[in-house]
Amino acid sequence: MNRSFRVSISLRNGIVALSSLLILLLAPFSKASAENAQADSSNKSDRDTATQSQSSPAMSKDASGPAPSDKAKDSKASSEKDKGPNEDNWKEYLESAKTSYKEGKLDVAANDLELALLGAERLREGAKGEAFLHVGEQYLYLKQYEKAKVLLEEAIRLRRTIPGFKSIASANALDTLAQAYSRTGNLEEAKKSEAEALATYEALKKTDTSDYAIALSNHANTLRAMKQYKEAEEFFAKAVSAQQKIDKGDSIELAKILLNAGGMYCDMNKLDSAKRLLDRAHKIVRGQLKPEHPLYKLSLKSERVLYKKKADSFLKADANPYRENVAIAVGKLAELYEEEGDPSQALAAYKQAIDIRERLNPDSPELARLKQRYEVCHTKLSSH
Repeated sequence: MNRSFRVSISLRNGIVALSSLLILLLAPFSKASAENAQADSSNKSDRDTATQSQSSPAMSKDASGPAPSDKAKDSKASSEKDKGPNEDNWKEYLESAKTSYKEGKLDVAANDLELALLGAERLREGAKGEAFLHVGEQYLYLKQYEKAKVLLEEAIRLRRTIPGFKSIASANALDTLAQAYSRTGNLEEAKKSEAEALATYEALKKTDTSDYAIALSNHANTLRAMKQYKEAEEFFAKAVSAQQKIDKGDSIELAKILLNAGGMYCDMNKLDSAKRLLDRAHKIVRGQLKPEHPLYKLSLKSERVLYKKKADSFLKADANPYRENVAIAVGKLAELYEEEGDPSQALAAYKQAIDIRERLNPDSPELARLKQRYEVCHTKLSSH
């Protein structure tokens, strides 16, 4: 099951979401996010729920065209499609919706998803639950959260009616439903669904998977949103530990969790803890992703929020802005604004950092560097 949507950065942190990306991580909140520095939509994109159909049509010895049997199949498929969405072709519309979503054609994706749903509704009860799960998850990506919630609730209800409900697939489904609850403001329901998902993983002794780590991070994100920070800290720590056991090295999945946890520490004004986690996440992201990736952008934003809070906290502690720690924080903030592609904000921060440096030491090499960056930003802004 695809779970980036979940980055709670927040690095399931967090779909798959569709943000200025993300979507994504990225999408997280695997399961995820971005204005509040969560990686929710990122996490949901990490679990692929698509049911892939595989076929190996017989190839004709005549290279000029398909074998007669293939032509017959194509004719039949075309005839079926002419009938509109049904229980036999709903997956085709679902796959088409996924493709359109990835290409950024959101209107087309939404239309194909409606057609997939029309076909899925004609399925028998058992198959319908599975279909609603896949379609509901795609509605999460399209940010149609109410539709997603209704379909996912029905999917879970239908799955409970068949034997063997306690399975990895059901745990994944419960976590996906929790993301729909979270995005519609039903945090208590999200918390319950996540708790059941985690209990299912644990009962099945499947705690050595990324799905489990993402579910832990999602649960921590929900607790964070509810301002239950002590419990959230515990679950973020478990998520980091679980993901590190899975990874041979630092992974994007780990980065999503670190971004979510770092964002929580920013909320709590535990800035040293936030910096430690966000620095590590940013190092992973810089090493593995391109600047245009949604998770990369979320990482920059998370650091920018951190350094803005650091500068503000220094000034609250001492109204005198002409101090080294303030100069460092404001200078870093300027660099992050510049890297985010916001030259006007970068200019203002560079100007403040330069003013502080000139008061502290007019011969400082750092002052010369800041002035150079200021001129670069000024040129960029003028060119726009």
